[in-house]
Amino acid sequence: MPSSIMSLSPFTKQMHSIPILSQPDLLHHRSNEMVRFLLRNHVGTNETIRRVVVPEVQKPTAQKLIVRLIKRGLLKRWPLHASKSYLRLGSAAIARWQYPQSYSRRLGPQVLPYQLGCLSLMANSQPSIQRLLPEELAQAFPDFPNTRDLHQWAYYLDSSGPASKLVTVRVEYRVGGEAVINKVAEQLHRYRQHPCVNRLLDEQRFIVHVVTATAEQEMALWDAADRLRFPAILRTAHDKSLTLFL
Repeated sequence: MPSSIMSLSPFTKQMHSIPILSQPDLLHHRSNEMVRFLLRNHVGTNETIRRVVVPEVQKPTAQKLIVRLIKRGLLKRWPLHASKSYLRLGSAAIARWQYPQSYSRRLGPQVLPYQLGCLSLMANSQPSIQRLLPEELAQAFPDFPNTRDLHQWAYYLDSSGPASKLVTVRVEYRVGGEAVINKVAEQLHRYRQHPCVNRLLDEQRFIVHVVTATAEQEMALWDAADRLRFPAILRTAHDKSLTLFL
């Protein structure tokens, strides 16, 4: 083995395993932005794409742009509920830019509500927030561990203070506040084995943002967090559309 490879630090090896997702290079700027939105958020809808990606166009125009990308195989529509559907990257996008195959598959019954809850949070928050791509997370926090357990979640940055804070998103819509708080607290305790996460928690720069289905569930989270002394900064939101998964 070449000595230059043998001398790589553990962090360098970790960085090499993080995928760098290519920028789409279509001639049409709006088409690139739509592909990038699906790449960043893992899932989309007609409404979120129109409102977030192309707010300057009317609804019929946005739908025509989406349909055009579907016909080209760059996006793919999957059934959701009744007449509703969601969008993911199509096979042509995967092939053209060598994106992971997982970005195009139909989402399972556990992953789908999580991704839709994250999408709702990113699309509806004021001021707006943006889900981090894997390479953006690594750039903001170079020593953040590249483990499957930690990278299964969505993250965004909070740069409101002198030092950036990392926010991790959980979507909980089936269980009560105490069960959610206990589960996430146990996860955080386990994540403390990683020096980066341990440091961020100690500095109060690791935030948990929980999305629930109802305002009542949201209030129950705060009650449980106060009672059980939740070991991190908590944020909450709710999205009534998650009730369709109950």
